[in-house]
Amino acid sequence: MKKLKYLIIIILMMFISVHAKEAVVIDISGEINEATLMNTKRALKCGSENKKDVVFKISSKGGSTKAAFDIANLILNSNSNTIAYCEEPTEAESAIIALSCDKIYLNQKHAVIGNINKNLKDNSKNLNEFLSRVEKKKGISKDALDMLKKPIGKNISKHNPEILISSNDALDYGISDGSVNDFKNVLELEGISSVENYQEPQEIKLLNFISNRYVSTAILTIALVAMIIEVFSPGFGFFGTLSILLFIVFFVGNIIITESSVYVALLFMVGIALILIEAVIPGFGICGIMGIILSVAGVILAMGSFERGLVPTASAMIVGIFATNIMIKRGMKSEFLEKISLNDSLTSTKGYLSVDRPDVSVGDVGYTLTPLKPTGFIFIEGAKLEAISEDGMIEHGEKIVVSKVDGSKVIVRR
Repeated sequence: MKKLKYLIIIILMMFISVHAKEAVVIDISGEINEATLMNTKRALKCGSENKKDVVFKISSKGGSTKAAFDIANLILNSNSNTIAYCEEPTEAESAIIALSCDKIYLNQKHAVIGNINKNLKDNSKNLNEFLSRVEKKKGISKDALDMLKKPIGKNISKHNPEILISSNDALDYGISDGSVNDFKNVLELEGISSVENYQEPQEIKLLNFISNRYVSTAILTIALVAMIIEVFSPGFGFFGTLSILLFIVFFVGNIIITESSVYVALLFMVGIALILIEAVIPGFGICGIMGIILSVAGVILAMGSFERGLVPTASAMIVGIFATNIMIKRGMKSEFLEKISLNDSLTSTKGYLSVDRPDVSVGDVGYTLTPLKPTGFIFIEGAKLEAISEDGMIEHGEKIVVSKVDGSKVIVRR
């Protein structure tokens, strides 16, 4: 009898061990970007190699649309059983990741599925292809998926008039597989007895921090301002070193995460060089335009997409222009710009035959035709002349006075 009892216990233990499931759990929080994609690849690989389910705990508010679609394609192509648990309301990018999983569970107190079409107007083709794959793989009706593409403000919730699709609605429409109180309920419903929390490697965590759009904006802005301060400072010092280090951090972090080419950094450097050349040329011409285009293109390509690169680029340029104006208006002169400017004059006192001496005298009054930064064009005594400001930048249309005439060079002040 005892032998039979032990045999039954052994058989039960074997049955439990065979049917007990294990899972790899990965958090999808913060901004969805290329670092999230790298972590998803690793988690899915771990699940596949160890025959474990992969559970996505989703609480992200959104991020890169491209990264979200890439993550969704990885999940749809995976041979692991994938489960999504949405802790918070999901819209657009986070909803795409959730829908790509084999099963979806929503927190019945907090989670709703919002407008999946939000911010995806330029990706309608990718969205339609994605929804078609979801429909075929999971058997969700096309009508139910079309509900997720409703415009913002068009309510389709039966249980709560203030949201789009509640957790109960998602269950009714066949979009989700259950409404739960917490993550523990998901594990119980799926029969998962053991979980392995995916640990993001420290190097990816650092790269993820650097490539965050807000952190990247701050790094790029500080680097540009430091470079401007260095240009207006004698010699090469702290701000120049800081600028170089921050630019390296920005480009290395973003290039690795987005898998961009290292040539985007070269593109940016060429753009900055052209802008510096433009700074010593009167007026605003091809060098300035090309410099802006190349530097902006370098940043956007480094960050992987126009939507992610636009804010950092615009912020850095606005702050950079503001900082430059402050420097010039305070009368600060750049030794670097003076070195690459042609400031020597061929005068008769130096043994040269002075030609084309402007017909103006000290004290003559005129106005600026272009901004003097510090060089530009002025109109004085009925003639258009090139001039140099001695007290910083002077805006277009301002009154100026000739303070010195040195050969063909006219120096003016406000």
